[in-house]
Amino acid sequence: MSKSRDQRIADETLQYDEKLMCKAKGCPHRWSVNAGSGKLCSAHAWSDPQDWPRITREQSDAETDRAMYGSPARHKPPAAPLTLEQKRAIGAKLRQAMRNPGGRDWAYRLRDREARGEKLNQAQRTMWREALGIRGDVLDPELEAA
Repeated sequence: MSKSRDQRIADETLQYDEKLMCKAKGCPHRWSVNAGSGKLCSAHAWSDPQDWPRITREQSDAETDRAMYGSPARHKPPAAPLTLEQKRAIGAKLRQAMRNPGGRDWAYRLRDREARGEKLNQAQRTMWREALGIRGDVLDPELEAA
């Protein structure tokens, strides 16, 4: 059974001997330069040690970008554009939902849940109040009618 390319690379990376790795903390590369500052990769060897954390982040990000470049998600085909008929159908559904007071049943259900003491998140509280035209924290249905 053959391993996937990604698995082979991961296995190879795990087998690196620490003696072969760049001295800069967290650097994902093997050392390639020994110019008196220790065994460093070429990205770290010619820079100040105070810049090493930034360089390490850049190198790690670049490695991640290279890994993501060939991912299937990157090559996902774009969605087909909507036809004029599809756009009109969507508009008609939206207009119907705006005219239909039953379209706000979700808001009444959220209001009732909150009135029973269930904790809703801020977005839920804001949305049901806006949908029902309620300002503030009024929860009692009898007070809302007044």
